[in-house]
Amino acid sequence: MERLKKLYKDVLIIIKKPVMSILPGQLAFSFVLTIIPLLALIALVASMFSISLDSITNFIKETFPTAVSGLLLPLINGRGFDFSVLIFLFSALLLASSGANSIITASDIIYDLPPQNFISKRIKAFIMTFVLLMLVAFLLVVLAFGDKILLLITSLPHISHIKGEIMSIYYLLKYPLSFILILFNIKIIYTMAPNKEIKSKSVTTGALFTTITWIIITQIYSFWINNVVHYDIFYGSISNIIILLMWMYFLAYAFVIGLVMNAGINIENKNKL
Repeated sequence: MERLKKLYKDVLIIIKKPVMSILPGQLAFSFVLTIIPLLALIALVASMFSISLDSITNFIKETFPTAVSGLLLPLINGRGFDFSVLIFLFSALLLASSGANSIITASDIIYDLPPQNFISKRIKAFIMTFVLLMLVAFLLVVLAFGDKILLLITSLPHISHIKGEIMSIYYLLKYPLSFILILFNIKIIYTMAPNKEIKSKSVTTGALFTTITWIIITQIYSFWINNVVHYDIFYGSISNIIILLMWMYFLAYAFVIGLVMNAGINIENKNKL
């Protein structure tokens, strides 16, 4: 009990640091930016396999501003990449890496470590950005929209006859696989970010908290967008952006709390030495 009280006090001290009021918002912004190149990639792959893209097209039109959807929709319509789309996707990834860069900076502050040099920090930020991209992709494709995407795929003529088997395997593996993959990638980020060697087992507590919280939050988001159909009567398509941003912010805040828990445990272990 005393150990839990001490950990609670250490976590509270870290949460009160100024950086903690900035990091969740900036990280949420980074999450949103990773969706843009992700949607473009999904649309391009789907068009290559001649899959109906009506649902993806509608999602892009309703969720993103006209200027953004205008750059993404050419990929769906079969016109492929052009220079403006390439610049757009590169810019989105570059901006998205600022979120990973903020995680690195915040980790050094939270762990009370010296700042990292610019080059190694940017390289680490880009690696972490691709890990975050895979995480967001998995959350969207499997947890948030997995049921709808699978129904779309199993409606194809050459797959429809094994629809039952595919759905059974999907529902059997959905949550165990989600837990393992999210936990693994979260631990990679928590281990990479600080400017010192971090043992994987020392970030397990925070990673477990973040993983479980992300799954719960994403399921709530999925239920909301799939079942609450009247929320856009008053706000129009902007309501989709509001719900998306709220989901991303809660994910980011849970991620930061997990990071703080790991730092609190690190402080406690140092005090024991």
